[in-house]
Amino acid sequence: TTETTNSYAAPVITAKVHEILCALEEGRRTVGRVYAELAGHPVTPFRLRPDFVEDAVLYQGQTAIHQELLFFSVREHVDSAEGLRLAAERFPQAPLGVVPSGRKAEDDWLYRFCMNGSRRAVLFAGKAFQGVQNPEILFWDETQYQDSIAHMPELQEEGFPENTARIVVEGEEQFSLAAARKILRMFERNDYPAIIVSDYPYSYLYGMEYLPAGADAGRLGAAWAASRRASVVIFCLKKETVRPGYDFIVSVGVEMRICSEQISLSKEMTEKEIAELYQYILDYEPPL
Repeated sequence: TTETTNSYAAPVITAKVHEILCALEEGRRTVGRVYAELAGHPVTPFRLRPDFVEDAVLYQGQTAIHQELLFFSVREHVDSAEGLRLAAERFPQAPLGVVPSGRKAEDDWLYRFCMNGSRRAVLFAGKAFQGVQNPEILFWDETQYQDSIAHMPELQEEGFPENTARIVVEGEEQFSLAAARKILRMFERNDYPAIIVSDYPYSYLYGMEYLPAGADAGRLGAAWAASRRASVVIFCLKKETVRPGYDFIVSVGVEMRICSEQISLSKEMTEKEIAELYQYILDYEPPL
């Protein structure tokens, strides 16, 4: 056991995982099995964030997503059930990213295909018909996510951690999501831990903390800030969503303009604009 902030944590866990893998037979060396061995008892393969996905085979039928914003790389992109089956055969070790079509029969087949194969990890972008049945598979879907965040201990606390900056980004979906990502990266480059909370569909595919329908943006944002120890929370929300408390509003429009807590970015969102926005927020002193 080691403190989460202790610099020895990573090498300690790395050594333990190596020890476990050496002790396991080759056919049993799965991530799910390693989790169970680390914990000393069976554990759910569900993770709060689908950040175990990389170099994935991505199935996307007719559903529109912003592929340029995906947090993971795509080994192969397919748009049919047969294409998914063939790609999974070609890349048996690759995790699957599945964006369901909304047609029950097709999505049911997709789910069963993910569960029946020897996949190591599956990101099911939507609500699966039933929970993961195989404890060896790392599996993420919206239903399990909503169930899990409802029991986050941080949700029982009131308000944001002290000195947390809250930024609301608004505008057309594609541009506001892209702006939120650019702002996030600027803060991260300067060593400010930052997160994005968004209720746009599939925002978890873009590395954002997903806000399900009906969830309180402020409360969940504060919980994620506490859990991730973030000093900056960027809210990227649909127009009809109730805004949480905020320090700045960034609108993506025609041109760059700064007026007190109201900031406008052009849709080009140049590095110069993002740097100017970042510096303004850093230097801002509210009126007395």
